[in-house]
Amino acid sequence: MLIDYRITISAFAYQCILSCRFRSNARVYT
Repeated sequence: MLIDYRITISAFAYQCILSCRFRSNARVYT
């Protein structure tokens, strides 16, 4: 359970970081 929890959190954080970078990049290039 603990391992699954860590994987879920890391995956969520990674996805959030990607979306944040994508938004910032879109703003800069646009």
